Amino acid sequence: MEKMISRLESTIEEGVINEDESLFLKTVEEANADLERIFSITEKKGELTDDFSLLRIEFNDPYPVNADQDTSHLKLALEYYNKDEFRRAYDILEQITEPTLSKSYLRLKANTVYKMGDFYQAAELYSSFVDLYPEESTFLFATAKSYKMIGKSDLAADYLSV
Repeated sequence: MEKMISRLESTIEEGVINEDESLFLKTVEEANADLERIFSITEKKGELTDDFSLLRIEFNDPYPVNADQDTSHLKLALEYYNKDEFRRAYDILEQITEPTLSKSYLRLKANTVYKMGDFYQAAELYSSFVDLYPEESTFLFATAKSYKMIGKSDLAADYLSV
């Protein structure tokens, strides 16, 4: 038993393991959620032993659908979209009097106009979506594809290189 303890002590002496579960949260707060500053501050606190690239940072939807807001139009538009009735889905989305910037609204509208072949509007909507919701990496490809379809290969390449 003493040999195990001495081995553990020598391992700990070789490298300090910080067991503060809130250390990363404190770092995020200190950096005001700026990713580059988070990384810089983290490096200054010691050697990284975990793969920082596997870290996923998520934030709350800044434009959630209000509880009061009528989502029946959105649900109906989704039904038409799922039936490949894109024009009808788009018409329903256009009837929403106070368009929301929620994920579900933007995602459905962008996908609908893309399916309708309106690649200019799709590129705009996908780009807005990616700006608002950068954690949704699948939309980087959709944005790039839309820009490629309208002949803006340079913008398409920018979204693929992120």
